[in-house]
Amino acid sequence: MSAGGLLGLDALIRGRWKWGEKQLDRIPQDWRRRIEVAVFIGAVFYAGYSAWSDEYFALQKANTDKAVVRGERDEARRQRDANISPTVNRLSGDLEAARGQIDQQKGKIAKDEAEIEQLETPPTPRNMAIEQFKRIVTVFTLVSGQFPNVTVEAVSASDDAAGYAQIFMTAFHAAGMTVNGIKPDDNKQMLYPDTATVSSPTMRGLYIGVENRDSPPAPALQFQALLKSAGFDTNFASWHGAAGNSYVFVVSYR
Repeated sequence: MSAGGLLGLDALIRGRWKWGEKQLDRIPQDWRRRIEVAVFIGAVFYAGYSAWSDEYFALQKANTDKAVVRGERDEARRQRDANISPTVNRLSGDLEAARGQIDQQKGKIAKDEAEIEQLETPPTPRNMAIEQFKRIVTVFTLVSGQFPNVTVEAVSASDDAAGYAQIFMTAFHAAGMTVNGIKPDDNKQMLYPDTATVSSPTMRGLYIGVENRDSPPAPALQFQALLKSAGFDTNFASWHGAAGNSYVFVVSYR
């Protein structure tokens, strides 16, 4: 069988194309076979090339599309990160500020709780050792006649001033002194200090109120010296109601 017979070219040309049949007869049989084989081989190579070309260009297009999609994805991520970063930074700043405020509130709450606990826990009242009490009685018994009447006052705003003043009044009374008008032989009336008011809570301790603190009278100086010898320090204070040689023994804040 010739190549033309294999391809069906002879039958196709001879049955449908008279001029082509005449031209075909003019070509020698061996050349016609070579031409038909060449055409067949060329057709096979063309078909393979065409299939390869379609697949190649399809692959190139797929890679291009993939690159475009990847680029769009990366750009979307970049824009997302660009939008998220300021938000994250702002939220981080807000969180740190909130933590700082929480810490401040915790500190304030702890301070308030400590103050409340201190207010709820009453302080231990001022007291006097028995040896100190006896020392006051001993010191003032020797000079009780020189002090016809001792006035004792206690700051009313202080929780324990009145109770502490009562201890002094009892010692003075036991030494034979008239205290706040109560004579030493009067054991029926309760010894209780008069009320005193001071302008500042910084006035703490024991005071001797006089007309002019810079120039205290002699009886007040003597009274201060006797208290000192009994173990108690006092300061002078200008006091309303004290005039001339008069003075007032004042128990102020702790």
